[in-house]
Amino acid sequence: MSGVLLLASVAAAAPAGLRDMPLALAIASLEQRGLSVIYSTDLVKPWMRVQVEPTAPDARGMLNEILAPFALDTRAGPNGILVIVRLAGANPEDRERADRHDAAILPPPAAATSLESIVVAAHPYQLTRGFAVSPVSLSATDIANLPDLGDDALRAVERLPGTTANGLSAQTHIRGGDASETLVRFDGLRLYNPFHLRDFQSVFSAIDPGIVSSAEIYTGALPANFGDRMSGVIDITSLTPPGPRYRELSFSLFNASGLSAGEFANARGSWLGAVRRSNLDVWYHAFSHDPNTPAYVDAFGKLSYQFNGGTRLTASALYIADDVQLSAEDGDERAAAEFADGYAWLRIDQQPRETLRGSTWLSHTRLSSHRDGSSIQTDVSVGSLEDERSFLIDSLQTEWRWRASDRWFIQFGGEATRSTGHYDFRDQAKLALLFGAGSAELRARD
Repeated sequence: MSGVLLLASVAAAAPAGLRDMPLALAIASLEQRGLSVIYSTDLVKPWMRVQVEPTAPDARGMLNEILAPFALDTRAGPNGILVIVRLAGANPEDRERADRHDAAILPPPAAATSLESIVVAAHPYQLTRGFAVSPVSLSATDIANLPDLGDDALRAVERLPGTTANGLSAQTHIRGGDASETLVRFDGLRLYNPFHLRDFQSVFSAIDPGIVSSAEIYTGALPANFGDRMSGVIDITSLTPPGPRYRELSFSLFNASGLSAGEFANARGSWLGAVRRSNLDVWYHAFSHDPNTPAYVDAFGKLSYQFNGGTRLTASALYIADDVQLSAEDGDERAAAEFADGYAWLRIDQQPRETLRGSTWLSHTRLSSHRDGSSIQTDVSVGSLEDERSFLIDSLQTEWRWRASDRWFIQFGGEATRSTGHYDFRDQAKLALLFGAGSAELRARD
């Protein structure tokens, strides 16, 4: 049996909700409760995701619950290590291969012997036409532990190989591409410009790290379901309430935020609400008397319910707003920018058969912006500008995954979008230019 052998052992806080998380990432989260787990990537494949939220009181019980839908189980190994193996009663041929693999990776303990020599050889690489996509998965703990500016969820991407940023902006360039060539999705929905202070290098992202459960980042080949992005994909999954009642308050130099989440109907339903506001205007007014106001706010809410028959319905809404007003001390130059983006979507997760599951999104997006400014420079120039834009985007998309066998699965889906936009742009300028040519002078006005 080919594959990569993975072994980890850590002890930290208990993981949050595991449903819909990649199986490998969920196993890593359970290892935070003190488990030591070893497995082959021939058993835990990249496409596997946790199908149900585990309810066992202990970490090993939760591990067995999330492995069961894939005909996997655990068995005790040496030194307290748990080995992931195929469930008894699975395909005999696969079971025989699994037993041989287990015997290879867990030899019986032998008496200690001295080493006469160690041979180090290079690993052979094979170039094939096989299609394999391996995203980088970051948990909420990973994002929280990475140093960043302003408690920013998207800045964690800057730490990955193949990405770069200018150090100030929250926008990331993947594989040398423009920031607009990177797709950002939140719970499966595309976000068109998820940043605050957009006219000022987009210093902060609009995703509160408190509402993030995990993120998958593709910096190489992209699956077809992500469309035609040229650089990369940042696919974010929102937090699943970790208990019947969960509340969180956060204060920092840049933001103040609050989060409340919980469960109802015997854990069949869940809800989450979060609001975050910037503290930039508070600090600015505390140390300056200029009438400048850099401020932003974002909010997220969702309500989810699990019906019988493997159907889950989730209604979500995301709101992003900026209000920036700048003015020179003498009032001769002034600029203002207001942005307000609203997303509302309904998601239906279905699993009509054990081997077939999919999701459908019905969404409505409104993007609006208003910018205006004026400048008066005596005997030099006088000008003003006003720019107003609004867009309405309605979309219907669906993604399905059919596991034809233990070795093959098929993904299919589609998307239909209807967009309308409105532009209103006005500007005027008067320039006074003075040119000297010997003793003659020429004055021109426009």
